[in-house]
Amino acid sequence: MDKARLNQILGAIPKGRWASYADVAVAAGGTVQHARALNGILTRGGHRNAHRVLLANGAVASTALGDPEAVRLRLEGEGLVFEAGRAPEGKRWRPPAAA
Repeated sequence: MDKARLNQILGAIPKGRWASYADVAVAAGGTVQHARALNGILTRGGHRNAHRVLLANGAVASTALGDPEAVRLRLEGEGLVFEAGRAPEGKRWRPPAAA
């Protein structure tokens, strides 16, 4: 994955929306397999929008940024409403594909 592209994608995720780890990884020039490592990259990178990256089903990962409850609270503070533990598909944001 390209770090500059990753930061660009993270910066583009709108407030109150979410993107999946796989979508972000692929758009940043990686593969779906890179999605597994993305939480660690986001945790170490400290990007301000890292909390907007969720599992493909809209759930907050159990290890999300080292504090899944804080991730959920930040998203709820942005107006995202979780139903049955998942963010709505209608609020999912998909980044443009990597060039």
